[in-house]
Amino acid sequence: EAVPHVDEPRRIRAIVDDYTTRVWYRGRREGFRLPYPTAYEIKLDAEPTNDDTSPARLRAALAGATGFSRLDPDELDAIAAASQHQRFARDEEVVAEGTLPDALYLVLAGGAVARASGAVDGAERSGEGSVEVASFEAGAVFGEVALAHGRRSPVSVVASGELEVLRIPLELLHPLLERYTFVAQEFAELMELRASAVMRARGAGPRRGPVSVLPRVTGTSPGR
Repeated sequence: EAVPHVDEPRRIRAIVDDYTTRVWYRGRREGFRLPYPTAYEIKLDAEPTNDDTSPARLRAALAGATGFSRLDPDELDAIAAASQHQRFARDEEVVAEGTLPDALYLVLAGGAVARASGAVDGAERSGEGSVEVASFEAGAVFGEVALAHGRRSPVSVVASGELEVLRIPLELLHPLLERYTFVAQEFAELMELRASAVMRARGAGPRRGPVSVLPRVTGTSPGR
């Protein structure tokens, strides 16, 4: 039987606390109600907090985000209803570098940072062998590389504190890209900016050439 070894026994409490915190957040994302250590639910007549997942709040968040701001309220409501509200603890990884993302994330509250492996060239060192290339606050989207077929994420995205997001599955986005050229254009421009930032951080210089969001985009509406 394997027995974990801790060089500094005084860190055991912190290690256990970090582990149980991550289990609690993961359990909530998967739909489990876990006591931590004991949970009490108290209903109060108060102003909405970050636990508010009302259609109005999610619609407003989407309406201010890249790629969604020019959509009709009914379309925003449909996207919000089919997406998942998720929370992450500080330092939890939301997107792993080198993976094939299957969703776009909209930050509702809190913050996150994008980190890329490689050489440092004017970027802030965020850990051994990696550089911080971007930060995201409420209203920002990340994971947009999911819209480019077959492209793996060039960065990892990690919560910089308690993070609340709306996870928008890829299958909800493709119809929008095909229907509205302005949606595809906004995401393509965002991907171009972020790809250039990653390449500069790795010392490779700015990216050259356009980014294709879809192999073939057949927009039926040039804009509103």
